[in-house]
Amino acid sequence: MKKNIKKLLFSFQEKPKSTQLENTLSSRRRGIQTLWLVWLDSNIDETKDDCCRMITKLREIANTVNMFTDPDQCIQFLTDINDGKALLIVSGSFGQHVVPKIHNMPNIHAIFVFCGDKSRHKQWAEKWSKVTGIFTKINDICEHLKKTAEECNKLAIPMSFVSANDTTTNQNLDQLDSHFMYSIILKEILLEIDFGEQEIKEFLDYCRKEYEGNSSSLAVVRELEREYHSHPPIWWHTRECFIYGVLNKALRTMDVNILIKMGFFINDLHRQIQQLHSEQFGDHKHLTPFVVYRGQGLPQ
Repeated sequence: MKKNIKKLLFSFQEKPKSTQLENTLSSRRRGIQTLWLVWLDSNIDETKDDCCRMITKLREIANTVNMFTDPDQCIQFLTDINDGKALLIVSGSFGQHVVPKIHNMPNIHAIFVFCGDKSRHKQWAEKWSKVTGIFTKINDICEHLKKTAEECNKLAIPMSFVSANDTTTNQNLDQLDSHFMYSIILKEILLEIDFGEQEIKEFLDYCRKEYEGNSSSLAVVRELEREYHSHPPIWWHTRECFIYGVLNKALRTMDVNILIKMGFFINDLHRQIQQLHSEQFGDHKHLTPFVVYRGQGLPQ
């Protein structure tokens, strides 16, 4: 029975398409992209050492760096983003004219001004709330970008609430978002499957293709290959690497392809949480309810 469920579920995965639109989306790596990192600067030149060093560091933060030397093309790109948040790095000379045009776009999470003279751009930059700071050094801007990217990923967690013991449970379920309901159904299916080493290998092979050229993420892939069973799933999930972000986005957008690829991990993670719950609460079926809180920022 479980083999049949597994075969049926994996048959639902989308096959690669060859249309121009799908090729475009594939080239942007939208399947695994958790945020958009955009860099606008007239001096971008991949033949220069400083530029290559900047790109390498940026790719440790986001898998794809979308680079532009033309402001209009950059603005159009930002306008076309309809899924996720964007972090914009902009030169001081471009920023003064571009920031007023894109500041109120809901998909712009934060703006970073990268220039050679901080004092020259301080006055206009302080007028815009999404401008996180003005930076003159690569290491400084990358450090702030990394922190903001982590914050951006955490703010994207979807939440739905329903009481399982409420007398009006059926009514509550009817009012839940369809994505939440589909996620529950998919989770139950994934928990019925006996995943093995083959599924782990397929996920790692997929990650190698997606993170090609990203040295830090590829290092995590190699570590997963060697040590996945040496650490509990929660350890991997809470570690600062791509696993948390990719799973979070897949759950938020109900990306079935990614969820199936990570099915082995979802299964293992669920089992560990179940085990911890059993250890902490034992056979106490009638515990006193308690309240937990989680803060989440809301866009303006």
